[in-house]
Amino acid sequence: MRTTNKYESFVSNVTKWGIDHLGVFPWRFCEDSYKILITEILLVRTSRDKVNAIWQDFFARFPTISALAKSTPSEISSIIHPLGLQRIRASQILELAIRLVEELDGIVPLNIDALARLKGVGQYVASATICFLTGEKTLVIDSNINRVIDRFFSGEDHDNYKSSMTILERILPLDNLDVRMFYFSLIDLGYEYCRRVPDCEKCVLRTSCSYNIHRH
Repeated sequence: MRTTNKYESFVSNVTKWGIDHLGVFPWRFCEDSYKILITEILLVRTSRDKVNAIWQDFFARFPTISALAKSTPSEISSIIHPLGLQRIRASQILELAIRLVEELDGIVPLNIDALARLKGVGQYVASATICFLTGEKTLVIDSNINRVIDRFFSGEDHDNYKSSMTILERILPLDNLDVRMFYFSLIDLGYEYCRRVPDCEKCVLRTSCSYNIHRH
């Protein structure tokens, strides 16, 4: 009988928790590449609750990439102003929309390198967009994902993400991995319990987490 390894056990516990506790957001499991790309850009250094509050208004006003490309910075800014840095964000989003329409016929590239090269996108947004749109097993790591993985496996907090990326590279090839469910569950677990000051007693991983074990 094959023994379940520590990575499989970690994935199983995280995703089982997510089945009952996953946050409901309109961009999750969305099949519109335009909406996922713009949402991931809006989520950079911004809380998901703030993005959620303006999400419906944004895409009602700009339902397609073409509609967004025909808008103005002030129109975009008027909707996203609760997120902060609205003028800078609006200009970057408009520039990206125009480039996608004029150079790529409004089609979001589904190649990470090609998407990441677009101004205003970058590696993280490109990886997240493609993973959450297609289910491709890309490396997606933000502060929440990093804290959960780093603390669970090493018992430490490393800001450079290197150790967490190494762990993810071992997790992603696992068979039957629902990568979207896994990442969404990790993000929510980090948001709910594994903050900078963690609430370990409520976390489903507490009995096997190196960070929690070492602090007792």
